Parts: sequence; C-alpha cells; structure tokens
Amino acid sequence: MSFRIEKETGDIVISGFEQGIAASPHKGIGNMQCVNISTEAGEAMCNYARTAAIARATYSGTGSYVSGGKLLLNNPTPVVQAGSWITVSGTTSSMNLPNGNYFVLANDGANTLTIAQQYNAVQFVIGGTAGATVVTANTALGKPVADTTETYLDASGNTQYRYYVVDANAIVWVYDTALTYGWTVIDVTTLTSIDSTDGETVQGLAVYKGILHLFLTSTIWLKRTANLGANIDGQSLSTVGWTRLTITPATGINNILNATFASKAPHYTFIGTADTLYYTDGHYVGSILSSSNSQSSTTPNVWSSGTYTVNSSTGLITVTQYYGGDIPQVGQTITFDATVTNPTGFTATTVFYVKSVASATTFKVAASVGGSAVTPSDTGTGTQFFNSYHPDVTETVVWAPQALELPTEETATSITELGLIVLVGCQSENIFTWGQVNPSADGHVALPEKNCVSLIAVNNMAYAFAGNKGNIYVTNGVTSSPVTTVPDYTAASPTGTAIEPYFVWGGAMYIRGRVFFSVQAANCGGIWSFIPTQNIFIGQDTGIALRMDYQSSYGTYAGLSPLLIPAVNQASLYGPQFWNVWADGVGNYGIDTGSTTPYTGGQSLIETDIVPTGQLLGTQKKTFSSIEYKLSTALATNESVAINYRQNITSAWVSCGTVNTDSSGLSGVYQALAFQASQWLQLQAVLTSTSSNPSFVRLTEIRIHP
Repeated sequence: MSFRIEKETGDIVISGFEQGIAASPHKGIGNMQCVNISTEAGEAMCNYARTAAIARATYSGTGSYVSGGKLLLNNPTPVVQAGSWITVSGTTSSMNLPNGNYFVLANDGANTLTIAQQYNAVQFVIGGTAGATVVTANTALGKPVADTTETYLDASGNTQYRYYVVDANAIVWVYDTALTYGWTVIDVTTLTSIDSTDGETVQGLAVYKGILHLFLTSTIWLKRTANLGANIDGQSLSTVGWTRLTITPATGINNILNATFASKAPHYTFIGTADTLYYTDGHYVGSILSSSNSQSSTTPNVWSSGTYTVNSSTGLITVTQYYGGDIPQVGQTITFDATVTNPTGFTATTVFYVKSVASATTFKVAASVGGSAVTPSDTGTGTQFFNSYHPDVTETVVWAPQALELPTEETATSITELGLIVLVGCQSENIFTWGQVNPSADGHVALPEKNCVSLIAVNNMAYAFAGNKGNIYVTNGVTSSPVTTVPDYTAASPTGTAIEPYFVWGGAMYIRGRVFFSVQAANCGGIWSFIPTQNIFIGQDTGIALRMDYQSSYGTYAGLSPLLIPAVNQASLYGPQFWNVWADGVGNYGIDTGSTTPYTGGQSLIETDIVPTGQLLGTQKKTFSSIEYKLSTALATNESVAINYRQNITSAWVSCGTVNTDSSGLSGVYQALAFQASQWLQLQAVLTSTSSNPSFVRLTEIRIHP
C-alpha cells in the first residue's frame, strides 16, 4: 500500500511514489503516466515530453533555374527543408536538370535549393534557363521493422554516430550526428520493387564493418555507410544504390538465407562480443565474421576502412580518412571500391594483400601473397574506398548460414548474448542457449508463455518479453523467473475495467540503469520502464518501480513503439536520450525524440490506491474535511496540481473543486468536498508544468484530512 494513517492526526497520507505502479489499485499506486520518480526518491514530477523528430510537410509547385546552378522554388508553402527529397518533372531540353529525384542539401532561406543526386553528395549544378515543376517526395515513414546503430570517425577524427531505421517499404532512414538534417531517407527507391516478383519483405537490418546489411526474406542487400548515396561497389547513379549479396557461403548451399518467401521468418540481428554478426533465420541462426585470410597465422585479423589516394608511380596508398578500424597490418586482406573509377589494377571486389606499411596512413598492396606491389598507371577518378571486409569477397568473410540449427518446429523471434552464451527466443515457450560452437543448441530455458518477442541483456541476466498477458521474465541462461507485469487495470478505459486484456509487446532497451519497453493494449500504449532486479541502488532501494514514463507525440495511448533506439551519448540534463519509433494504431508512423521541456498539457498523472474509508453501516463511513497536496518546490507560473476523486473503481473522475494555495506555493488545499460518508476513495493527481522556467511540479504527498 502507498497510504498510511497517522495516529496523531487521523490523516490518510498517500506517498511512496518511488515504489511505482502496483499490481492493482488495491495493492498500491494504481497508475502513473508521464511522471519522473527517479530524480528524487519520494517525489513524483512531470517528465520531459516527447516531440516529433520527423515533421517535414510536403510542397507542390513550380521551380526554375537561378544563378549558381541552384533551384528556385516559387512561393512554396511550407518551406522545403534540407534533408528532404524532391521529385523534378516537366523540365525542358534547354535545362540541364533531368527529371528524377534529388536530395536537398540546403535551403538558403529564400527558397533557393542546393540539390544533389544522392544523399549528402556533391552539389548538382543546373545549367540552362528553362523552368521545371517540382514536387517534394518526402516519403512518409512506413511500418517500422528494424533498427541499427553505427559508430564512425568523421574527417576531423571525431567520433560520430549514425542511427538507422528500415520500414516495411524497404526505405532506410538515417540520423547522422555529424549532419544537421535530422532523420531523413538515404534514397527514395524501394528494394521491394526489385524483388516484388519473389514476394520478398523486409525482415532485418544491421551494420557490420562499415556495411549496411538489409535482410529481406531470403536475400541480403548491401550498402557502404561511408558513402550512403551510392552502392557498395560505386556503380552508376542509375542503379538503386544497393548491391545484392552474391557470395556463395559454402559448398552445397544455394541460398544466402534459409527462410522461404512464404515463411516471412524475421531476421533479428546483433553483434556479439566475439565481433560476429548473428541473425535469426527461421529455425536457424546464421553468422557473419570478418576474416583476414592472412599470409601468416600470426597476422592480426584487423578491420580497416577509409578513403585513399594512390601514387601511380610507386603504388603507395595514402589514407585520406579512416572511417573505422585499425591501421592495416602486413599480410591482411584489403578490398577496394570507388564511386566512379578505380585506379588501374585496383579492381573492385577483388582481394588484395597488404604488402608493406610505411606509416599509420600509408601502405602498399599486392595482388597475391608474396607478389609485387600494385603500381597503377593512373590514380582513377572519384572518391576511392578501401575496406578489409567485403561481403562479396570470399577471402574476407567466414559465413555460416546454418551456424545453429534449432528443432524444425521452432522459429527464432529474438536473440541476445550473455557473456559468450547466445540466447535465442522462439515462438514456442523455449529460449535456447548456444555456446557459439556446436551446430545445435546446448540447452534451453522454459518460459511460462510462448512467443518471446525480445530479449534484453542486463548485467549478465536477460529480460524476456513474452506472451500476451503483460508479463516480463528474467533468465540467467539456466532458469527463468517472473519479474513484473503490466497491470490489467492500466489497460482499462477511465470508467471501465479491463478483463484480461491482450498485450502486444513493442521495442525494449536498457539505458541509464533502467529497462525501457513499449506495450500496446487499449489505454496503456506508452513507454514504460522498471529497475532491473539486480540493479537496486544504495539509497534508492525502491524495488522494481514500474511506471509509464512517456506518451508519444501523437498524443494518445492507443498505439505502441515497435522500436526503441538508445542514443550512444547519454551526456544530457534532459533525461534518458533515445528515439521511439511509433505506430499510433490507426495507420500512422513516426519517430520521436526527447524534448527539453516537460509535459505541459496535463499528461502527467498519478492514480492512487483505492483507499477503504468506511464500512457499510452509515455510522462507520468516513467524512473528510479537506484534501491537501504537498510539493518540494514552489510551483512556477502557469503550473498546477489538480486533484480528482471517485468512490469506486469504475466511476468517472470528478474534480475536488477549487484549490486554495498557500503563499509559499508548496501546498494546496481542496475544501468543501462534494463527497461524504464514503466506503472507498481513489484520488487522481494531474500535474501540469510549463515550458518556461518550470519547477516540474514536484509532488511529495497527498493528505486526506478528517
């Protein structure tokens, strides 16, 4: 219970908000929405709001050539933003602007656009004087499927991050911390159109060694992340910008993936501690490992990726930028790509060997082990790329499409790693354990429910989100135990009761000492969190402390967030930093980020226990004189605490009336209460903050005075 009765005064005191939501309002706090109970134990305050990270409106109108080779839009409403794509049509032969899609590099504020033919590429310079019809192509986010995160080095050697999301339309969105575009699409060509005759659908996404791996039902497509506007081998701009994986992984295996078109088995991915990419594939788990195939067994298997120039007389390769990895080592494999033309002899998708290393930025290669250094007669054209891992070059990859085979009746639905043990959740009630060596599972853990949607590793334990009852389990790879549950009560309408609601799990993640997750069931489709069982902090021994932290920007609790993406850099004063990729339940999708201001529309609320205040006999029922709330900090201008009440668990909430606040701003009292002689009493506190110098409305307790 979160309430107590003081012997001295007879007050009913409701506090203990740090304990979170109880199993039901008969056991403790009934519900918490959009409140922060972590900053100070004993307080409940307005949380930071969520705000839309994709908010580009479309524009349709005409455009014309201007000096400087840019495109002038005629009175667009609204303004076309940098990072958008536009579709150009209706151009005349005298204007050097072929019809097609163009990426907006910049808008000078006067509706003059600098455009490119690829994502973040060099400016496309327009010639001629004729006009064109311009329509923005801003592709709306489709149903979210998968996400992945990449760390890389920019041209200044600073660490940057790219966050990727792929939707069911095979459109890949990216947020790059080195750029100012926000979330935008890499290109506007769908891969599903390529394989439409095969019935392929998007099933997974991963970044491994500087290469995006997009998993369709039975094929994998590739794109070099160092140059997201082009495909992995730098083919012409008329191509779709992606390369289908063509390597034959092993003798006798004809397909890259084992799943059939009809099965639509998901391909969930993760990069293990052994630097291996694992992916689920029906009743298999496949693995991809970068290989060095070196001249000597002692040569390090290092990954190197970057851009380079080459001296045509000496063959000395000079690194102009490292994107990731280490300095190339003598004997290791290297492959080369280009956006246009490679230097003579530096054939793309061909394996070369590092012959000598002169410095951290210069080396030579040979076409064979022990061969002479390659010395081209030219330096090629365009930006040149090198990478020691190339998925289409057999010598650089160790591929195991059937690294783990599960029982044929199983379908893998989630995957993670505890130490060196891989856990594979399935549509059944089983989680299989695998030591990454044997071709079959080493053991299994049984769950009380089927369909393990996600597994989150925390401190050598894994949290399993399975079934449809809102139950969350924890496992150490040997046994499983229940941790917490999303109470049925929270899925009820404000004036109804949820009778065993059907819960659907969304995304999950672990950041800042808490497990965050999303769930959908009528009125509880927000972003929740709890403290892991082995993560209790000294001085804040608050147990699991389940709570609903956030409402998405679309403003209801009807949907869920299929993907939760933690930001790598958590150095912020504005709470946990992450993106939630949402589906609102009525066919709309979007991406939210954290706001720098709290909820200001009354989204933050607390529903207390339902307190027994009397008995059936009239003389035993209680009558109260007032209800008082207490704060740890005075309210700011335009902030408020509203207290509502009801006398049973399904009645509508009714305002307690007009509040009187004291001069300090630290408390408020509701008097002349409308309810009398009650048997049960439940209160709802609605906290409303402000965006200007907020106090966050820091509630510490509610007192019901006799």
